[in-house]
Amino acid sequence: SEIAFRSLLCIVPDGDSPNTGRLIEVIMHGCVPVIVTDRLEPPLHEFLEWSKFAFFVREESIRDLPSMLAWLGSPQGLREVRAKHRLLHQAAHALDYNHNLVVSMMYFGLGDRARKLKSRAKARVQAAAAAA
Repeated sequence: SEIAFRSLLCIVPDGDSPNTGRLIEVIMHGCVPVIVTDRLEPPLHEFLEWSKFAFFVREESIRDLPSMLAWLGSPQGLREVRAKHRLLHQAAHALDYNHNLVVSMMYFGLGDRARKLKSRAKARVQAAAAAA
C-alpha cells in the first residue's frame, strides 16, 4: 500500500478472474496501472477511456515488459506516464464506490446491457420463427 503511494507505475497482473481488486486499489493509491492481461474488461469501460490513464500489456508480451518499463523511464515515456497520472484522479473518483456517481453509472450501464440482451434475444426468436 505504501509502495503504491510512492510509485508512478504499478504492475497489475491478471488474477484468478479477469477482474482483480488490485486494479482499483492501485488507482486509489494514485499509481498508473500497467495491466497485464488478455481477458480483462475493466470496470465501467463503457464510461471510462482506460487507455487514457492505464497501460495495457498482453500476456504474450510479458517478456518485453523490462524494455517497456525502461522506455517508460525515458524522457518521452515519463511524459506519457505523467499525462496518464494527471487523468488518474478522475478515474479514481469514478471508481470510488463511496460516491453516488459510481452507483448511477453502474445502474445505467446495467440498464444498457439489459436492453442489448433483450434486443439480441428478440432477434434470435425472430430468426428462429422465420427459419421454421
